Amino acid sequence: MTFDSVMCTRVCGIICVMQKLLRCGCCKAINDSLSRRNYLMSDVGIPEIWHFIYKSRSTSQLTSPDYSAPYTSTQEQTRLFTFYQWVHNRMHSPTRALKILFHVGKYESILGWVSCLAFA
Repeated sequence: MTFDSVMCTRVCGIICVMQKLLRCGCCKAINDSLSRRNYLMSDVGIPEIWHFIYKSRSTSQLTSPDYSAPYTSTQEQTRLFTFYQWVHNRMHSPTRALKILFHVGKYESILGWVSCLAFA
């Protein structure tokens, strides 16, 4: 295969995908979601939780609200993210993986939880 034929195949594939997205109205939905603001913890409606990160195991997609009090400074956000990294590393350790981890720190408590996938 020549470079031109490979590029033509890729461009045709992209055009085909774009046509399908336009037909089903997905492009509008994508553009609408990009124009909206991210959500806040106040939108979630659980005042006892200050922040969270959720990852779907089936789709590998992440969701997380925007930072709000008490994580308004870059220093606090970095500290929280470093904490999340520590929990993730402990949960997915190659030598001793955990299903649940609960840690009480100086400023917050954090829960890591790996759920089982349910197959029908």
